[in-house]
Order: sequence, then C-alpha cells, then structure tokens
Amino acid sequence: MTDETPKTTTALEQFRQEFTNCWEKMTGIGWFLLLAATWTLLFVFFGNATLGYVDTSSLFGWLDWVCSRKGASDEHIPYLVLVVLALFWCKRQELTEIPKRVWWPGALLVLLGMGFHVLGFSAFQECRISLVGYFVGLYGLMAVVWGPAFMRASFFPVVLFCFFLPIGGTLADKITFPLRLLATKIAAQASQAIGIDVMQQGTLLFDPQGSFKYEVAAACSGIRSLTVTLLVSVIYAFISLNGWWRRVVMIVSAFPLAVAANVARLLTIVIAAESFGQEAGNEVHESWWMSLVPYIPMFFGIYGLGRWLKGPQTAPVPVPKPDAPRWELSDLRVPLAIASIGACLYYGFPELAKWIENHPMTVVTAATLITLIWLVAPAISKASGKTVRHMAFAGTSLALVIIILQCSIAGFLVYRQNHQKLGLPGVKVVAQPVYGEKGEVVGTNRVELPANVLNFQSEQMPVQKVVFDWLPKDTTYGQRRYKAPDGFWAQMNVVLMGTDRTSIHKPQYCLEGTGWHIEKSELSNLKVAEPLPYDLPIMKLTAKQVFADPETRQKTLVSGLYVYWFVSEDQLSADHDQRMLWAGLDMLRTGVLKRWAYVSCFSVCLPGQEDATYARMKDLIVASVPQFQSVGSPARLAQAK
Repeated sequence: MTDETPKTTTALEQFRQEFTNCWEKMTGIGWFLLLAATWTLLFVFFGNATLGYVDTSSLFGWLDWVCSRKGASDEHIPYLVLVVLALFWCKRQELTEIPKRVWWPGALLVLLGMGFHVLGFSAFQECRISLVGYFVGLYGLMAVVWGPAFMRASFFPVVLFCFFLPIGGTLADKITFPLRLLATKIAAQASQAIGIDVMQQGTLLFDPQGSFKYEVAAACSGIRSLTVTLLVSVIYAFISLNGWWRRVVMIVSAFPLAVAANVARLLTIVIAAESFGQEAGNEVHESWWMSLVPYIPMFFGIYGLGRWLKGPQTAPVPVPKPDAPRWELSDLRVPLAIASIGACLYYGFPELAKWIENHPMTVVTAATLITLIWLVAPAISKASGKTVRHMAFAGTSLALVIIILQCSIAGFLVYRQNHQKLGLPGVKVVAQPVYGEKGEVVGTNRVELPANVLNFQSEQMPVQKVVFDWLPKDTTYGQRRYKAPDGFWAQMNVVLMGTDRTSIHKPQYCLEGTGWHIEKSELSNLKVAEPLPYDLPIMKLTAKQVFADPETRQKTLVSGLYVYWFVSEDQLSADHDQRMLWAGLDMLRTGVLKRWAYVSCFSVCLPGQEDATYARMKDLIVASVPQFQSVGSPARLAQAK
C-alpha cells in the first residue's frame, strides 16, 4: 500500500474557485455586463463634444488627456479602477448573499445619467458633467439588475467614483486657494519660529534679500494632497468605523490634515533653500521622494484619529485559521511574462512609450481587463452551464428597453451635433489674415481692433504658436499693443470661439501660466456711451511678478493689471461661470450656440502706480469698445454679488 501526498491547493486555484462561487450567485450578471458594455460604448463614441483640448470623441480619451498632463493633479484617476475592484472583492461575501431581484425604479437612475450626459455633451460641452452621468447610469444598472438591497450595500465602494471626477480648473482653485493661503501663512510663522526670516506675499514665500522664492502652487500644495487625504479618509471611514457621525468626522478631518501635510512640505523646502540656497530648495520641490513627505503626517493623523474614534477596544479572542495557500511562481508565470514583454516594448520603442504615457487611463484599464480575463476565464468556463440562467433573468424586457434608450440617446446626440446652429459674434470680424510668430498666416479672419484710439498708436501682435496649437482651429483672434507718446503701453486681445467652447477658458489660467501671482480680483463696471449708454461689466485682476535682470541678476517686483470680460451678440458678463451657464441654457432653450468672445486688456507698472495705470487702461477700453464690440442693447449684465 502506497502513501499518496494530498494535492496542495494554490492561491490561484483557490481564487478561481471562490470566484466561480461568486459568479454563480450573481443572478443576472450576464445582462449586467451586456448593459454596462453598451452603456460604456455610448461614452466611447459619443462622450466628448469638446475637441479643442484633445481630438477624440471618447470621454475616456478625454480622461487620458486629463491624467497625462504634466503637473496635473489627476494622475490618481486610472488607478482608482483597481481600488474600486479590490474593495468590491473584499465585500464579495456580503454582496453575493444579498437577496437579488429586478428593480425597475433603478432605471430612473439610468435616465438621470442620460440626462447628465445630454447636458454635458450637447448643452454645456463639459465632459465632467458627462462623467457624472456615466457613473450615475452605471450605478443605476446595478440597481436594475440586482435590486435596492444590492444598491445600498454597494454604495461603498461606488461612492469612490466621485474621485474619478477631475476637479482641476475653476472648481479646484475655489477649493484649494484658501488651503494654499493658510498653508503658506502657517509655514511662514513656523519658519520664523525656528529662526528663518521668511516673508509672505499671498501664496509666495521669500526672504528679505530675495535669495529664494517659492510659490504654493495649486498642484503641489492644494488639490493633489487634498485628494489623496480625502480618498484615504473615505476608505478608512467606511472600512474601519461604524456610525455615520464617526465617518463624517473622519472625512472632514481630511481638510486640516491636508493643510498640515503641505506645511510639512513647505518647511522642508524653506529649510533646504535657507541652508543650501535656491537650487537646493528647487531640488526638494521637484524631488519625487521628497514629495512623499506631506503624506507622513497625513497617514499618522488618519490612523490616530481613527483609533480615537473607535474608543477602547477589547482584544479579540484569537481564532485559529487554516494556513492560507501561497502564490506559487508557476501561478504568476503568465502575468510576469506579459509584464516582461511590456517592459521591453516600453523601453525599446520610444514612440510606444510616449503613447503609453499619453494614455494612462486606457493602459491601466486594458491591463486590468487582461489580468481579470487571465484570472477568471477558467472559473467562468466552469460555470458556463449556468450562463443561460444568468442571461435569462426576469428583467429581460426592461434590459432591452434600456439598450434601446441608449441607442436613442446616441442618435439624438449625433443629430444635435450635426444640426447645431451658431450664433452671431458680438465683436467685429473682418476677412483679414492673422499672422503667427514667424510671419506665417495662421488664420484668414480676425477680430478688427481699432488701429488708433485717443492718443494711442498700435501695432498688430502675432498669435503665439502655443496658443494656436492649443485652441480649436476655428478660433478667431485679434491682438494689438497700444502705445502712448509718453511710453505707456497696454495690450488688448480678443479670442472669439467657433463651434467649440474650449476656445475660451478661465482667464486666470493664462496669467498664472506666465508666472504672475494674482493678489486681488475685483468686479466693476465701466460706462460706455456708444452706440447707446450702457454699463460694461469687467473683472480687474491685480497681479505681481518678480523679474530678474539677465545681466545683473537684480530682481524687481512688478505689478500687472489685467482687465477682462465676455461678450456675445446680446449678452455681456465678467464672470466665467455665469457665461458658461448662460451658454448652456441658451443651447437648451434655442438650440443656438452663442459665439462668445473673451476680451482682455493688460498693462504693467511699478508697485504703487496701480491706480494711475488702471485709469489710463479704462480710458483706452471705453474709447475702443464702441469701435469693435457690436452689442447694441445688452440683454443682461453680470452683476455678481
């Protein structure tokens, strides 16, 4: 009689067996996957109506662009797919044991998601609204197939879909600017407490001699650390804490913890710059591993607060558990082989590497799908005998109605896009060439700004290549620099959109992108007398920048005044958000896309001369506006309270 060694189950085999059990318990999973696939295809082919920033019709292609931008604060988005899937797997026992049923009210969530997408795609041309619609609809599909109990149980981790939403831009600035300002103030006071003489100017930190300067930029000291802190807080709150008040306290704590994290990083930069010079401070600022410093107090803070919220804990009675099977090298030979091939292709073909870097969402999603197929394909094949039961669940008719609705929405979006009416411009456009920086013709139409105004003479300014390459090709430009006999100058620019609203973005981006630090924003009105008297709403930005002489390296602080407003054929506004709202509402009501123009006037002066400079800019604006702005009777004005 021979002894037989019992066969050891590997971790991979156990995973596949457990997945098979889960698959068999998820009645209707076949229909859910089909509905989710058709829902996703709608956003792949009809997800992005704004082709100015990235030329793709896919909402996920737009996400690729968002996540791949240099210095962006949204690099975490692709990897959230893995986090959400892992958390769903951790809750597998609860989710599979929940009684499931077809629930038609879930279709209302799907309809709500469709409504969001129609607004985002057709009315406001805003991909973020469409992204909200995608996840709302996906959650609704879960409710349709598996019922309200599953919907409640899966709220977490579905709530993490909120972190897929890029909040760079206007929203991020509104959220993070107070945090940046507070972090700067605390860091300045802490630096002085340890003997480093640091001065604060807005979100700028520098010493009295000007030997180092550091600005608390939004990407590194605001939204990125806040996003990570908030994400970790939400996950910890739902996994480790019971009771909604404890969870709310943990989530709200993300804001002070983010400030504390950024103060820690600012202090390391200031100390390095003070001890070893500006280059050392810059090195700490740019260093990848030093960027992890803020997360040390953040993680300790979350852990400590969590322990306090839990209160005294009774030590659990140890329960013996069987040894868990181990992952064998043979289990991982397929993913290791694929990873090796991928690494060789990445480092061997620079063009492929560039494509991968520019498509992080696509790459991570594709890699996740390939890994899942490798993991679960054998398990699904074992359960193939029950596929019919999965596909023929009681809500077949409802599922087919949802698919028909998705196709109808796709047809509606195509129709609206192909029959879009374009409004008239609110500025004077002439058939004259626009030139680039090298004298090449970059446009055949331009906004005709007056050549001579009051005692100002002017010259037409070329369109920078970066601007022309960045904005949609049907954008129309007008740029002139006006100069008075005493040497005073001011530059007026007009950007007129075509069929794509991305021709116009928040003006603050341009100013901050060229190194200016905005200190103050003021809404005001200018009295324009022609062609009939009306108030012109304007936004005045006061900014500062330190310029260094290239020869003497002497630094000079300069003030910049930037005045802007928006105009369409019958509307005026100085508020970017209000202009966006009006444009969307007009599209919904009339089907006409208003051709908004963004008009700006910019000049510089020494600190203390801002009032005199602004007075001369006002005279130039009031005298020139009637010669190129065609609004005769503004329907409504932006009077932000």
